[in-house]
Amino acid sequence: MCFTENQGDRISIVQMNSELRHAELELLSAHCATHKLRLRFSTETVARHGRRDVLRKSIETASALSEYYSSIEKQIPAEETVSAPANGLNDRQILKAVEYVSSYLREQRELYLPSGVSLSEQHQVVMRPYFSAELLD
Repeated sequence: MCFTENQGDRISIVQMNSELRHAELELLSAHCATHKLRLRFSTETVARHGRRDVLRKSIETASALSEYYSSIEKQIPAEETVSAPANGLNDRQILKAVEYVSSYLREQRELYLPSGVSLSEQHQVVMRPYFSAELLD
């Protein structure tokens, strides 16, 4: 009986770590998108001209994520927070990876932009809640 419970705990932990890895990748993607935005526009420009609904949702999401991960960080024993991360990457390596991904995305944009076509009205309607009219045009 104890073995079964222990086995179930192990499976749950493996699933949790898998989901944590997935969340890490999604956060890295969001970080890349934000970095790209930061490079092109000042905070003043984004605050003044950014869609209010998108900004509010983004800020709420970022704040909620910050609170969640901060609460987890407070529960990690001090000696573990100083040691190297489990994935073996340090901050410099992670930033370099972000640069590589950003560079790759820019290259892909430059490669495929010339062959792009305007969105149909139907596609614009579908995308309107997520992108500004200027961008969709």
